[in-house]
Amino acid sequence: MKKKTKRLFSLLLVLTLLFGMISLNSDFSAYAEETEGPGAEATEASEFPAATEESAPETIGPADTDPEPTDASEEPEEEETEPPEATELPEEDEPPKESEPAEGKATGTIVELEEIQPSDEVLASSYGLQIPVILYGSGTAFTVSFRYPRDTSNTTYNVNLTGFRYHYLNGKMAYCLEPQAGSTAGAIYSEIAGGANLNVWTQYLSAAQRNAIALVLAYGAPNTLTSSTKLTLHGYEAATQVLIWEIIIGYRSATKPYTRSNAGLYNFVLNLCNPNDSTGTLRAAYISGYDSILSAMANHEKIPSFTSKKLLEAPTHEMTYDAATGLYKVILTDSNNAINNDFPFQNGNGLTFTKSGNKLTVTATAVALRNGPVTVSTKGKILDTENASPVIWGTTNSNHKVGQILSQLAKPDPVPCYFKLTATTTTTLTVQKVCADSNIGGITFTVTDSGGSVLFSGQTDQNGKLNVPGLEIGATVVVTETVPENYVCENRTQTVTLTAGSNTVTFRNIPLGTASMVKVSDGGDVEGYCFRLYRHKSDGNSSRTWCGKSDTDGRVFVTDESFDALGGTKTFVFKGLTDGKYSFRELLSLNGAGNVWPESITFMTSGGTTAACSLNFTGEQLVAQENGDCTVSGINLTGLDGGGTLTVTIKNEPVDVPEGEITVQKVNEKGQPLSGVTFILEYSADNGASWSAVTSRSESDPVVLGGCTSAGLTGGRLTTGNDGLAVFSGLCVGTDEGPILYRLTETATRPGYSLLSAPAYEGPLPKEEEYVVTLTAVNMPNYQLPMTGGVGFKAAALVAALLLSASMLLVVTSLRKRREGIE
Repeated sequence: MKKKTKRLFSLLLVLTLLFGMISLNSDFSAYAEETEGPGAEATEASEFPAATEESAPETIGPADTDPEPTDASEEPEEEETEPPEATELPEEDEPPKESEPAEGKATGTIVELEEIQPSDEVLASSYGLQIPVILYGSGTAFTVSFRYPRDTSNTTYNVNLTGFRYHYLNGKMAYCLEPQAGSTAGAIYSEIAGGANLNVWTQYLSAAQRNAIALVLAYGAPNTLTSSTKLTLHGYEAATQVLIWEIIIGYRSATKPYTRSNAGLYNFVLNLCNPNDSTGTLRAAYISGYDSILSAMANHEKIPSFTSKKLLEAPTHEMTYDAATGLYKVILTDSNNAINNDFPFQNGNGLTFTKSGNKLTVTATAVALRNGPVTVSTKGKILDTENASPVIWGTTNSNHKVGQILSQLAKPDPVPCYFKLTATTTTTLTVQKVCADSNIGGITFTVTDSGGSVLFSGQTDQNGKLNVPGLEIGATVVVTETVPENYVCENRTQTVTLTAGSNTVTFRNIPLGTASMVKVSDGGDVEGYCFRLYRHKSDGNSSRTWCGKSDTDGRVFVTDESFDALGGTKTFVFKGLTDGKYSFRELLSLNGAGNVWPESITFMTSGGTTAACSLNFTGEQLVAQENGDCTVSGINLTGLDGGGTLTVTIKNEPVDVPEGEITVQKVNEKGQPLSGVTFILEYSADNGASWSAVTSRSESDPVVLGGCTSAGLTGGRLTTGNDGLAVFSGLCVGTDEGPILYRLTETATRPGYSLLSAPAYEGPLPKEEEYVVTLTAVNMPNYQLPMTGGVGFKAAALVAALLLSASMLLVVTSLRKRREGIE
């Protein structure tokens, strides 16, 4: 070759090398090496307020409407080829160095720094840009044209991608927000607080894009996708940057479900992984990271449907009591299918949680729920991007020639979600009283716990109902009735285990029988007789004795063993009787009036739930005791159960009570009967201190003090008839205190006759005359003076005058004798 020709060839070679170096330094953002196309420099504009409505960014470039292509086949211009063997990586302890691809070779190279420790915290400071890793392509560029959706200059950027590089600030991956801008290693980046460099983030990108990018940063590397294996970490980082760029250049929707419309960028980077990784780790990590981030974005804000992100809006779920376990329970269904997305629920404080599919079963003790709703909180994989914003980094140069705007986001805290649990831990126990005679109101009940402590005491209302509120569900309580007198309860103490809902316990009372006793007699007094009724122990009934005493009417009132009225008040109903065997005694050994032996004792029942009975005991069935008492034993009484009534009638033998009689006959001076003469009969029981007229009584009535059985008696007076007789019969001859005095007085006579000047009779009825007094009273005519000028005074007139002063002849005759008299 000629010398001139050699010089020309050498000059051409030098120019070629210089051109390659310039191309390398124009590498774009965190992901791809780029060259600016025509009009690449964006027109600077002042910051605009965020738009209220965002629309999907305009897509410029290869159209791809398939939903989610994942490999290079989505790019029809390129066919994925088997990646050539990657150049050997430098040792860990070698200093980092950038390696350029050999001219004309299709094989790329990965150059790495020493291990970079990702920082969990983005510090507001300035850092030099590190570019430790570079992926070179096969020499085929990927071209994209795009516009920023809110760029008022409507600039179109054409970017040719031939490689990919990573960017680190402060040891943590920083992601490019300007695909069209280049970067330089070592350039100083500071957190942007304002100015022209914010135009891309705050003015050019829509609010939806910013929110979507924030999600990519939150769920991307290194926040949730980290690895100690460098190739795995780099794959996740590449996936994070690709997703950010897809959202910026319009290849992916910025709103849920974040649908991808073009897989070109994804497949371009995927193909870059092939020649730079002989193990396939980088490619696998890129695919896995890309899919994982998308899945997390799709599930973002998906908290269990039964929870809320805000405590004040936490829904409350009602638990129910499970008697089988003694716990409260609720099964919550998650219609969002999010509970298995790493939402942990830890047992404790009386609560347990069990997951099964999309259902969460929660149990709780009564103690845990006793003080009101319990708040449950948990945090899953969903990150709280609402309260965490990306940090935007930029260089001091605002024309994007030295470095593009980069972003980082410290890992946000997980989103908390809340729900509340509540339950009705107490219930009301209803006590229902039932009784055949409807005596169900005012019955006292006491409720105690299993240890005997009183929880409640009260009385039933008129309907027999008593509500006991505030009892703990699941607790066991004991309910006891204070059974009223003359009743028995089927089960006066009952144990109840309380359940949720209604709890009712029924107490059924059975009224006992009652008895009334009466002393009757055909003659003589019925007051002061004492009695005992004894029930033998049998059929579950205890033995019992009732005592009573008769009053002036013969009614028997309840007494104590000394035969004194209980409480000083006379009651005539004997209570607490049931069917069974009884004995009866009349205590004639005590000083009852007359002490008359009974003729018969009758027992008759009615109104009970068992068969009624009627028993009559007479003659030898009435057994005389040595002390003179009368007893009847072995009395089988039925008809008392269920509130039956027993009537006991003690009838005395007839007593021949003596009756007296006073008869007076009125005659004239010739011994002829005089009619129309009236007599009054009075009696005195206090030896003449006071007198009362006798009163009329029936002959069938007992002989009583002051009684008289004479017909026509009016005001104690009788008037003589044609026979001149006035007969006062059926008179009481005496009392325990002594004989009765009687006084017979003439109160009216016939005209022309004079009244007796003194009582015709005063005194007792003589026993020796069988209490009968018979009198004859002579009434004389009045004296008549002669008429003036008449015949003279004759001897007959003198005789008549003498007769007016004649005394009355009293004749006492004995008519009959009585069997008994008064001593």
